[in-house]
Amino acid sequence: MNQERIEFSGRIYRMGCQYLDAADLLLDHGGFIYPALVNYAFSCELFLKSAETTTHILHGKREASSVKPVAGQTYVQPKRKGTHSLLRIFQLLQPDDQGILRSYFMKTQGKDLESLLTKYKGYFMDQRYAFEQTELQLIYISELRELADGLKNAIPLITTPIEKPSDEFKALVNAEIKSRR
Repeated sequence: MNQERIEFSGRIYRMGCQYLDAADLLLDHGGFIYPALVNYAFSCELFLKSAETTTHILHGKREASSVKPVAGQTYVQPKRKGTHSLLRIFQLLQPDDQGILRSYFMKTQGKDLESLLTKYKGYFMDQRYAFEQTELQLIYISELRELADGLKNAIPLITTPIEKPSDEFKALVNAEIKSRR
């Protein structure tokens, strides 16, 4: 029987940090605006998705996949899979977490977080395919950068990173390994 738990994903959060850093490099060392926009927007998505992920504890084969994990292996999947809309991902967070993020943005940036998320909700998709745009879009790259940086700083306020597996998790893994011997 496979098990799962909902928790913060440090792995997804760190990926968000890397995309944010990559965007800064692209912009600062060559003026690559569209790749920077895509990376800033994607980092926002990853920060939001890192807050609530499903960690699957596998005890057998993963269905509908070519991946054949070993017993006790884990993989992480964003709980809010299936959307790139920053606003929608935010709306699916716990209400208390939404409130903390709103307050953080108002106190630190003097800006309404939901207005920013509405404004940039589709930037990841839109800017990946900017050549398909039929209307001119105004690009506020510094504001998008501030949103990404704000989420990077705010997400840890609503999460408790799990650095080490819990004793319960270790026991499940050890029991599964012993049962296979």
